Amino acid sequence: MINRGIIRKLFIKGLSSEERAKLNESKLINNLLLKQWEEFSCSTADYQQEQRIWNKINNKKRSTKRFITSIKQFSVAASIILFIGCCTLATLLLNQPKHINQTWYITSTGKQNMDSIMFSDGSYALVNAGSKITYPKEFIGGQRIIHLSGQAFFSIAKDERRPFIIKTKCLNVTALGTSFEVFSYDSDECVETILHSGKIKVETKNLDNELPNNIYILNPNNKLSYSTRTQNAKIETIDVDSYTAWRTSKKLTFKNEKLAMIIPRLEKWYGQAIVCPVEIANHYHFTFSINQESLDLILSIICKQTGLSFSVTEQDKLYIIK
Repeated sequence: MINRGIIRKLFIKGLSSEERAKLNESKLINNLLLKQWEEFSCSTADYQQEQRIWNKINNKKRSTKRFITSIKQFSVAASIILFIGCCTLATLLLNQPKHINQTWYITSTGKQNMDSIMFSDGSYALVNAGSKITYPKEFIGGQRIIHLSGQAFFSIAKDERRPFIIKTKCLNVTALGTSFEVFSYDSDECVETILHSGKIKVETKNLDNELPNNIYILNPNNKLSYSTRTQNAKIETIDVDSYTAWRTSKKLTFKNEKLAMIIPRLEKWYGQAIVCPVEIANHYHFTFSINQESLDLILSIICKQTGLSFSVTEQDKLYIIK
């Protein structure tokens, strides 16, 4: 029999060599080991291990298959997106207007000189003294665009599909079929647009960033004045004939107009800078036409009627004073 002391030593690994040999020779121990061996056969152990290994292989195969399937799906989606992108790009390229070498004309008028222009669409412009207008030989595309620095009267041929746009340093004036005057020299602080007939859209510009500022719609007998310094615009009702009489008589004509309106036009007509205090320019009104008279003669008549005087400084600027 195996006493309890030997069993206790077995659990605490305290058996001596003689005691271990005696325990191994025990019949009871050998029977128990044999029974455990028969119950735990090698075939069962191998099968379970085989199943675990096979499950791991299948899991890896399924993961790889899912990965390959995802790659295939991604490839198909990428191909579709690439195809759509190529079609879109091709459409944009096909619809993009072909580069056309346009011929552009420049018309400049000198002092006390006017010029008339007939555009390719049948529109007409009368350009006043000291002005420059740039325009294409033919209008191509969805817009009819010209560039102006100065004063010009326009009579626009109606074309609802192609608006006519006059671009100046401070304004963009858009028309379909109408007649109007634009007074916008690059160097001027105040610019004007005067509508004779029809309707126009006037877009003022911010000179600091060259971006559009505000948009105004003008009706007949409206005048829009815009200050580049304050970036403020004002619309008032006027007698357009007094402003556009120069186009019919081919000479400067003023009818009961403020000196503030007359002086800028005299400056462009004679090519002479004129300085006048605001309170004087807004106070006096005049009616007269200019034929071949000199600027000195015109100013002498003005000063004689009002008690004003004028002088020329060393900077070649002419001053009107009380």
